[in-house]
Amino acid sequence: MKTVLTTSLLAASLLALPAAADDARSAARPAPGPVADAMQSAVREMQMNQDPRLPLPVQLDNLAALRYSPETAAKLGAVFGNDKPITVDRQPAKPGDLAYRMRLQPLHYTGADNSRVDWDEALVDFDMDRAGKTVDFKGHWNTVAAEDPTTRLSAEGITLTGRQRQAADKLWFGNGQLRIARVHGETPATPNAGKDLTMNDLRMDWRTVERPKTIDMQFQQRIGSIAAAGEKIEDVRFDMRIVNVDRASMVAMQAAGERQREQLKTMTPEQQMAAMKPLLQTFGKAAILRGSSIEIDEISARFHGNKASIRGRIGLAGAVEADLNDMLALVKKIVARFEIRVPVAIVRDVSAIVAVRQGQPPAAGQTMTDVVVGKLLGGGFAKLEHDVLVSNLEFRNGKLSANGKEIVLPKAAPAARSSTGQAPAVVQRSNLPPGALQARRIEDSCRLPDYPAEVVRQDQPLRASFAYRVDAEGKVHEVRVAQASGYADWDQAALDALGQCRYIPALQDGKPIELQMSWSLVREAGSRRPREPDPVP
Repeated sequence: MKTVLTTSLLAASLLALPAAADDARSAARPAPGPVADAMQSAVREMQMNQDPRLPLPVQLDNLAALRYSPETAAKLGAVFGNDKPITVDRQPAKPGDLAYRMRLQPLHYTGADNSRVDWDEALVDFDMDRAGKTVDFKGHWNTVAAEDPTTRLSAEGITLTGRQRQAADKLWFGNGQLRIARVHGETPATPNAGKDLTMNDLRMDWRTVERPKTIDMQFQQRIGSIAAAGEKIEDVRFDMRIVNVDRASMVAMQAAGERQREQLKTMTPEQQMAAMKPLLQTFGKAAILRGSSIEIDEISARFHGNKASIRGRIGLAGAVEADLNDMLALVKKIVARFEIRVPVAIVRDVSAIVAVRQGQPPAAGQTMTDVVVGKLLGGGFAKLEHDVLVSNLEFRNGKLSANGKEIVLPKAAPAARSSTGQAPAVVQRSNLPPGALQARRIEDSCRLPDYPAEVVRQDQPLRASFAYRVDAEGKVHEVRVAQASGYADWDQAALDALGQCRYIPALQDGKPIELQMSWSLVREAGSRRPREPDPVP
């Protein structure tokens, strides 16, 4: 926290909500709407004209006397009817203290396309000692809303409270709380399309804990409920801590930022990052020495009364200063451990919802559940404890494992392309009845052989197709060559591979059915091996 002023600008910090809705009608539009543009310009100039080295009362007095540039003043005047929508005034205070009030005036703006932005008065009050070293702040904003012909977004009951104290090294410590009673978004142009979203009882708490040589930062977020598409998720939690942050490095970074403040104003983001790189490396070195880590105390949510959760920790093991110059080496020093707990009931409920939305009866969800749970348990990726799937994930030495079993991470190399820029074509087709659910190949149950060595060496094209039957248990039968490739040994290897495939069977009216399928492949120049197929009905 560079200054209490930055945190407590309630009007500025929450403007992302109306600004987003004001600009919602065209995600590709290069410039924001008039309201967002005016407020962004005003906040930018407010921040640029503040000097965090000054006592907080002086900063607030300077803000009260701020005059915007002619360009920003014109933008504000066009939206608000005046160029001072944000004011700062001294208020009566207790003996020996100072009090200030920051006010964002109400707004009722209608754009040329009938878009609207409406909010009532927003206030933030500060009570502090005369030196500005200890500050209590509280603010409220009752309603803010924005809409255009396609989108409406609103928030109600916004409050901000907190207490901050500046230490001798100029770092700020304390707590803050942000509450939003309700956030609602809807798409009136497409009613009942399942796109409405309502969040109730949003709570965000943060605390910075002072220690002699380190700092701990704590964050807690809560959402009472999220309702969307006819479903509701409740008691959403995100609790985390960043612990053992080196205090001296934080002081050094803050001091360097203050020294370079004027230069940073004129720099591009890339230049700013380059200027801060030495300090970031110093900070990284201190994090290694101090053993800084991210503690995930809880990420959880309830669905239909059942709770899924994640707990864990992310840190560095065996890292040295030289690793800061080698990102790949640093990644290999990351050690992350997580415990994931998901009730089978949640898997069942979600599968039933998916089945219904695919036109299948809810009972089809049970088949999906059996397949998912069976694969996780059978593959050793999870264990079952009182009808809860439990998986202990670990990332160490650049490898990911679940319950001690390694999970092969995808390669970063780009996919092979043909001379026409297309990936090698592998198409899976079937005689799927209308309304039935497509059969799905179980990942890793089989794999096509590499192309013949001669084909790869001479970069020749290759065409082949195979026919087979998938029974109601997902087993493959009667595999045959429908179109030969011209390489008999490769055709036989492909037949053998297809015969080993296992499928989640096709479903009709919630019951497994057998299905006649085909697998066709077209290799063009530049392809190195067959791409795994995607089912096509």
